Amino acid sequence: MVLIIGIFLLLSLLGYLGTKSFRDAILQSYLILACMILVITEIFSLANMITRSGILISWILLAVGLILMLIWKTRGQAGPILESVKRRFAGRKRFSGFEIFILISISGILLLTLVIALAAPPNNFDSMTYHMPRIVHWIQQKSVEFYPTSIARQNHSMPMAEYMILHLQLLTRSDRFANLIQWSGFLVLIIAVSDSARLLGASRRGQLSAGLFTATLPMAILQSSSTQNDLITSLFCILFANYLIRLLQTRSWTAVILAGLSLGLGLITKGTAYLFCAAIGLAFSLAFLVAKEIQLKARLVFQLGLVVLVGLTLNMGFYARNQSLYSNPLSTETNRVIVDNISAGGLYANLVRNGSMHLAVPNPSRNQQLTGLISTHLGNLVSDPGNTYAGSDFEIRYLINED
Repeated sequence: MVLIIGIFLLLSLLGYLGTKSFRDAILQSYLILACMILVITEIFSLANMITRSGILISWILLAVGLILMLIWKTRGQAGPILESVKRRFAGRKRFSGFEIFILISISGILLLTLVIALAAPPNNFDSMTYHMPRIVHWIQQKSVEFYPTSIARQNHSMPMAEYMILHLQLLTRSDRFANLIQWSGFLVLIIAVSDSARLLGASRRGQLSAGLFTATLPMAILQSSSTQNDLITSLFCILFANYLIRLLQTRSWTAVILAGLSLGLGLITKGTAYLFCAAIGLAFSLAFLVAKEIQLKARLVFQLGLVVLVGLTLNMGFYARNQSLYSNPLSTETNRVIVDNISAGGLYANLVRNGSMHLAVPNPSRNQQLTGLISTHLGNLVSDPGNTYAGSDFEIRYLINED
């Protein structure tokens, strides 16, 4: 645990020396750390070396390498670097009362969720059925190769969040800290959203407000103390948007790599990233390409192609395992979630049903009345098997569970 935190701090310090921005340093460090976990896991898996000693040695070597890099980069410059940091803090405008309130609110949410994450073991349905069990199988067989199981998603579901838990579990010899992966993702996500607001022109108050909005999302709070993967997925999607904006604004090759890494890590964390990253990529890319001259368009198209290539390359090991066993690089259970009957009526029914789910209140009789009204309005479409999750019926319920 201390080793991982130390490496993150070393990466952040090196990142700050390169970017002169604390938020940039934190975001880049998290991204690089996640890439290291992915690469180490995939390579060690090929040789059946996913053991505590193997993972520990790799992290120690990584720490030594970063320390040497830091020494080389700061040789004779410690004084000027400290003076630069002091000047940056001295030149900052004082926080207003409202901004202090936002910072205290975010800190309070983070502290409370951290306490829960540490005190409560993983206990929700998804954690117990596939997030945590697959890690034990990987440790047992010393690789992330697929194994016989009656719960197929332990194999074919994207594994990045579990890779992170795997390393933490091996290094600490316990699953006590497993919830910290999502919690740390929650923390960095708040920073990433505030920084993305900055890139889009928001003032400091606007950036803090964006962070507060993220910190108070009910599902984010619930999942921050679990071993699910939606917060980690959201973080990589936001980082993809963040670095894509930087790429389109500056045409930097560094931004190309970081955007590609963000995309790849999002795709290997959860399948929903394919939808969100596609929407983000199309929206920003088309907006910039329409406004630029032809020579610049050609370069941007090339750079965007490299972003996609880097992202897909990170997923090659996962694709290969799925293709080998299921003859499908992504999943084997798509029949459970794909809409069978594509029609205007089905689209309308799904819009109404999904929208009405947010009308639930802590009053069962009131929710039953709402369910009845929607059911009467939609008629046969209300639970049409062609547009409804397998084995379920439409019902408005008040839930406070992260599942």
